[in-house]
Amino acid sequence: MVVRVSTQTLHTEANIFKSINGEFCDGEERFTTIIEFSRYPDISLEPKFKFMSECELKIEIPDPEYEPPCTLKKNGHFIDMRSLKNIETIVEHPEPKMKFSLNVCKKSPKCDPDVSICQLLDDGRSTAISDVSSQRLLLKEGSLLIQGHTNEYRRFRLEFRLNLKCNWKATGLTNLVYVKPQQKGKRYSFSAESSVACVKLPINCLIRDPANDNFLYDLRRLYRGGNGWNVKNVTGGRIDISMCGPLRFSDSTTECAKQHSQVCLMKGGAINLGSIQKNIQVTAHDTVITSFTDGSACFVNGTERSYSTEIEFICKIQEDGPIVHDIIDECVYKIKWYTPIACAKNLPIGDDCRVTDMTGPINLNPMRQYQDRTHTLSPNSFLRFNLCGPLNKRCNNHTAAVCLVNGNTEHVLGRTNLTLVKNNEIISTIMKGDKCSGKMSELKINFRCNQFATPGGQVQVKIIRDFCDYEITVNTPTACSPMSFFDCKLYNGNWLYDLSPLMRHDANYEIKQAGLLYSLNLCRSVVRTNNAQCTAYAGICMKNLTEMHEKKSYISLGMINSDIDLKLDGADVVVEYKHGTLCPDDFSDRSSLIRFKCSTLEEGPKLLRKTACNHEFVWRTPEACGKNRTNPKMRSPPACIFADPVTKNTFDLAAINTIIKFERHNETFKVPICSNAFTYCTLNNGLNCTTLDTDFQLASSSNGPSILYSLFNRSCTDNIVNFVNISVSCEPTYSINKFEVGEITNCTQYADLKTQHVCSKDLILKSNEIISSKPEIVSQTENQDCTIPELNHFSLNSLGNLKIFSMSNNSLYVFNFDRKGDCNGLVCKDGLSMGPEVHLCPLTKIDDVESSVRLIYRSRMCLDDFFRSEILLKCDENSVPRIVKETDCSVVVHYPFKEVCTWFPQSGQLEVSSADSTGVAVGSSVGVLVLLALVGGGIIVFKKRGMQRNTSYETISSDKRRLYVYCKVKKLK
Repeated sequence: MVVRVSTQTLHTEANIFKSINGEFCDGEERFTTIIEFSRYPDISLEPKFKFMSECELKIEIPDPEYEPPCTLKKNGHFIDMRSLKNIETIVEHPEPKMKFSLNVCKKSPKCDPDVSICQLLDDGRSTAISDVSSQRLLLKEGSLLIQGHTNEYRRFRLEFRLNLKCNWKATGLTNLVYVKPQQKGKRYSFSAESSVACVKLPINCLIRDPANDNFLYDLRRLYRGGNGWNVKNVTGGRIDISMCGPLRFSDSTTECAKQHSQVCLMKGGAINLGSIQKNIQVTAHDTVITSFTDGSACFVNGTERSYSTEIEFICKIQEDGPIVHDIIDECVYKIKWYTPIACAKNLPIGDDCRVTDMTGPINLNPMRQYQDRTHTLSPNSFLRFNLCGPLNKRCNNHTAAVCLVNGNTEHVLGRTNLTLVKNNEIISTIMKGDKCSGKMSELKINFRCNQFATPGGQVQVKIIRDFCDYEITVNTPTACSPMSFFDCKLYNGNWLYDLSPLMRHDANYEIKQAGLLYSLNLCRSVVRTNNAQCTAYAGICMKNLTEMHEKKSYISLGMINSDIDLKLDGADVVVEYKHGTLCPDDFSDRSSLIRFKCSTLEEGPKLLRKTACNHEFVWRTPEACGKNRTNPKMRSPPACIFADPVTKNTFDLAAINTIIKFERHNETFKVPICSNAFTYCTLNNGLNCTTLDTDFQLASSSNGPSILYSLFNRSCTDNIVNFVNISVSCEPTYSINKFEVGEITNCTQYADLKTQHVCSKDLILKSNEIISSKPEIVSQTENQDCTIPELNHFSLNSLGNLKIFSMSNNSLYVFNFDRKGDCNGLVCKDGLSMGPEVHLCPLTKIDDVESSVRLIYRSRMCLDDFFRSEILLKCDENSVPRIVKETDCSVVVHYPFKEVCTWFPQSGQLEVSSADSTGVAVGSSVGVLVLLALVGGGIIVFKKRGMQRNTSYETISSDKRRLYVYCKVKKLK
């Protein structure tokens, strides 16, 4: 039994713990132990024996919450500076002439009462600088500081700082000097050396990545004990190094042993290359660096320094051990250490029963129940538990999370712990309970993802030790990472392609090839496994099997979202995943395409081809053969044929392969052309989408075909859509399908679709001839270079390619400035050339007020005008390329280009005179779009002098001019 008593005397106060009712010591009196937790300035920091009688033992130790004056507790260890209290020092400074009396943690006899540091004046008086009561110890970035002041009011106070440097051989304070400030102030700074400043705390070998704290670097396995590791590439000696633990020495009299060295050089004697760890951090290159300082004295050109060692730990699949990389000024050793132990592990930690990793957030709180759960162990015993919270009914009158009930007795197995640790597929928490068989009970709860388990989870219990330690495994869908799904059905007329049977819920399809492992799924994002730890909603996850660094080993090849649609490409069904991990080759997002081919055998997915940023897979499967819903014997889908009554030409409308999408109030409709199914979405209680059957009728007239869809059989009221009537007409100049929503009449939504797919080839060719003869577009010679004379013939070719993605209509724009693009045109949209030919040059506008240059391209016909593309080169260094305006026939792109800032004078006025002003040369700039952008750079030169006389412009305002770009013809070889 333990009794707690509080006592207080004149100089001390203490909490006394007294144990009573021990064993009998003399037949009548029992043994008693008294522990005093004392608080007074001079208390010993080690347990102190006070006395022992025949039946009583008394011990004194410092109160755990008490820091005696002139001490500092750091990581459970005391730094004691009280040995410096009786050292009074006079410090003299020659210029300006100053004299100080300094004592640490004690009154100085030459100063005023209760003052430890003061300035001694010539007239015998003194100026107080620091009171004894104000002095505090600080350990800041490995340096030990003593600080104090004189007055509580900051406006009037003087401040004192003593920077103590480690010197293993110093006694008391040595080399104490006044540090002259750079400017006058109220702070008096001093520096000195002392052995008590050699503060050696436990080595830190655990660090999380500040850029992503899910990743943990754990270097503790580098500790070997004994002589540690032998460092390679040492000339004329031997270096032993120990990481994450002490270096052991057979001879305790050497300098390395006395100074508790972590890095010791044996070269004609022992030289300490570093004892005290100063810092440990993760670099931008995903390596870990740390240093050991305060080694033996190192003399360079008569100047005394101390040896130190800097170590960089680099992830590698094999262990190479430490190697000397460089020696700086004979005193600083640089060591590189290639080791798999320096590879970061994905070990997220979360609180409140939540955890977030690369795959997304996981919240286990829904598993907490208002009624405690039970699990039977035997006829007479069972576990009573709750998850993510305490029991609703206390266990043996204690708050707990898990209780062992054995007959009529209860035992706490685990107290509530809401901290979660995720290691690959397992999320776990560890709880401590009551004492059992001489040790505290320990309970580990593992949560595993299982899509088919009940939300409450399937519970399995395993006994680890003597009915004291248990492990509980809970299989639950709550532990699964976030998922995304898309509709895996494609309707083409009466034909249905349903790939949903290929979806897996508990595993992924895996392809192993050339050191890479591809995990993919269909109709949903990949299942989180040890081999698939990509970001949330990844459709295909690529793992580099040769990369030990988990931060770099997983790459997403495309994301899953509800807008993904299956498409027909000839006889193949294709699906494309976009917006994967950024590809460094062209700063675009990685993407992948899966091509499903009809086959009598299920072959599974295979990698067909790949580039640095794109992958294509082929999947031969019976599910890609399609099913005719009205005539199962049919093996090929019928065409949705329109016969032009005038020209007698026939057109397959199914080849349009377009989905008509429109919204009405809280309803969204997605109707594929020539399909017997459509997607219907409502916004009631969130977005809910479903695929429904529909019938359509094809009608022909001289104006073109029309398709009537029967969607619903609802009562016809205002703004209700039960039918959709789409009129399809020929427009030979359209390279894209133009869809316009009309009015609703009698519950029928009318719409117009203009497309080339119902135009004759002759009409399309004739339209192209008309476009090419437009006077606004001047045909020029091949191999031309577009330059801007106003900007000293700056070449647009040097801009490289710009790729930018439109979020409004999921289109990809490419501007082929370097004239090497895959698309046959300078401006391309979704791989289709919008013109003009790559050798034609733009109209250029320079805006001095906005500090911008606008490039305007007019190309092929679109509706009643040309397709217009504008690139706005903007003086803006803090943004990325983006589309600022977009219509069916135009696009305006904001292109931040920091060199533009140098093209304009600071006044904002562009000088057109030919005065002899100086020129400015600016290097290339790279603009990076988070989604998808690459801008190649070139040398850009702007001079305010030497304007070409043949340059014409028209004044827009006093601050704006229109300039024309001239094409400089290169000589053909």
